[in-house]
This record gives sequence, structure tokens and C-alpha cells, in this order.
Amino acid sequence: ASVTRGDNVKGRLVEQVWSPVRWTQTMQKLVKTYPNIQPIEVGPGKTIAGLMKKVSDMLKVLTTDTQENLDTAVAEVVR
Repeated sequence: ASVTRGDNVKGRLVEQVWSPVRWTQTMQKLVKTYPNIQPIEVGPGKTIAGLMKKVSDMLKVLTTDTQENLDTAVAEVVR
């Protein structure tokens, strides 16, 4: 819901920070809807790949930390 009055901002910000994130449910729905999806994690680290492994151990997340790795990952997905 959009905030249209200034006095609602504080309450909505608190709600945003304290409300649960539905990461697992959202990713399960994504994998179910698009079973052939190939996620690519861009940037250093493998946080998203680790979280996705908890959702589906069958799903391989390509990780990239350089432009060269990104180009390789995109080429792999496109073929």
C-alpha cells in the first residue's frame, strides 16, 4: 500500500522493518512456476546461492564477481 500522508510514514517504516520476509515462500513459488530457471548472483560472495540451496538443492545458482564471470554465466544461460 502506498503512503499518501506524512503522518503514516513512521508507522509504515516500522512495519517494513519488523514484518517477516517471505523469501523461502517466494523462491519456492518461483522455482515451481519456472522449473528451468537459472538464477545468477551478481557481486562478491555467495549469499543468494546459499539461501537458494535451502529452497531447492536441485537448483544451481551461478555466481559472478567479475565482468568476465558475468559474461560467462550469461552465455551459459543463453545457450
